[in-house]
Amino acid sequence: MPLFQPATSLHEFDGTTSRYFLGRSFCYWLVGRRANGTFIWGKPQEQDIAEMEPFWSLGSSDPAWNGRVGFIDARAVEGVDALAFRRLLSYLVRTQPSMKGVRAVTMVHGGGLVGVVTAGLLNVVRPSYGFRAVSADKLREAFAASGVEELFDEVEALRGRVGVAPEVVRAVQAVLHRQPSATLADLAHALGLSARTLQRRLDGAGASLRQLRVNLLLRQAEELLAATELDLDAIAAQVGLASASHLVSLFHRVHGMTPGTWRERNRR
Repeated sequence: MPLFQPATSLHEFDGTTSRYFLGRSFCYWLVGRRANGTFIWGKPQEQDIAEMEPFWSLGSSDPAWNGRVGFIDARAVEGVDALAFRRLLSYLVRTQPSMKGVRAVTMVHGGGLVGVVTAGLLNVVRPSYGFRAVSADKLREAFAASGVEELFDEVEALRGRVGVAPEVVRAVQAVLHRQPSATLADLAHALGLSARTLQRRLDGAGASLRQLRVNLLLRQAEELLAATELDLDAIAAQVGLASASHLVSLFHRVHGMTPGTWRERNRR
């Protein structure tokens, strides 16, 4: 049985189990209070950094979490969005005082200019905790140096299991974020493809436009539930659903609970 079990929300990371959460362009994992990490891929946007922040802040004010080590795997990052980079820098600077319990953080970088930028990120911030940037071939050594070498194979297995969204899926997701109501023809035009070619590539990736649209709608609704006081009718209208009852049905189908219950468990 794999070490890591999937989680659907932040509240499931209580520091007593080994879990992972899969976002649009990241996967966060946690092993008790000992170690945590994030796989990041594609070209994260500002909203992706915002979604990661609560996970990175887990246990920051609890002495029981002191001594933990972290890993940021940016091997699959393909580009650096300016607003996302600025938000990430702001988060790292703002949270410095609350991160004193972190013993060390390892950044795993890829090649090229993007690798240089990601590898140098924490050097710009100059955190109070230990920090190292390594290439993938040095990652096992980094786990050993952090005192958690026994987790290396499990973490790499998790990375392989969750994978990285295929390029065509990431491209469609990016367009849908800008144009939520885009049709297949609209998406194909934006990506410089024929509708038939785009459909064939989505089929090959095991993805459907309907499911990608639902995933986006769900994430937007979750963000509004967690961060605002809007009622269900207003949230449904804002994300493009016909009524609050449709929102309730969606949350029952995906989360097995009402939007109100989800909000109570995930309110920021």
